[in-house]
Amino acid sequence: MLSFLEVENVSKIYCDVRALDGISFTAEKGEWIAIMGPSGSGKTTLLNLLGCLDQATSGVLRIGSTDTRTLSRSALARFRSETAGFVFQQFHLIPHLTALENVMLAQFFHSMSDEPEARRALDRVGLKGRADHLPSQLSGGEQQRVAIARALVNDPKMILADEPTGNLDSETSAAVIEIMLELNAESGTTLVLVTHDPEVAQLTKKTIRLRNGAMINDGA
Repeated sequence: MLSFLEVENVSKIYCDVRALDGISFTAEKGEWIAIMGPSGSGKTTLLNLLGCLDQATSGVLRIGSTDTRTLSRSALARFRSETAGFVFQQFHLIPHLTALENVMLAQFFHSMSDEPEARRALDRVGLKGRADHLPSQLSGGEQQRVAIARALVNDPKMILADEPTGNLDSETSAAVIEIMLELNAESGTTLVLVTHDPEVAQLTKKTIRLRNGAMINDGA
């Protein structure tokens, strides 16, 4: 039986730079994976490939039963919108939109807006009473919770988080990770998390360690 994620000898080359070199691993549906490594090791490049923001130069990347090599640019964009939700270190909230409107914006790009569903997503991350606040009226932790709700609202099969606690203090970081743990347990969504924090990585089921674009230890 195929795993939910299958990465087979994947490489990515930009001009003469080999950003990833022969990466291979698998992940099951609902698994939580950490990607670790120093700056420039290929972490974000790998996350971009998993999120279908880019395609590998060589190798095979399957998500579900879909071989992403076979998808055209438009088909890849559609597959990405149906499959992945993204959470970034920078919250990327639109400053003149409320928390609710920021979440609904993700719905708009996916298909159509559904305000009750967007409110439920905010409720799931503990922001039921903050839906009508602008980002400037929210703390850093609350803004990241909005970003998580935005990633969740379209019920993705996979959430990709790139240093989601990098701009938060330790207490707020712990609260955000706890929310992600709870959501992962509730929904069974596969979670891939880029992090520099070994304590966060220890909470995951598998750690992918990168150095100079190569995988040095899959942590399995």
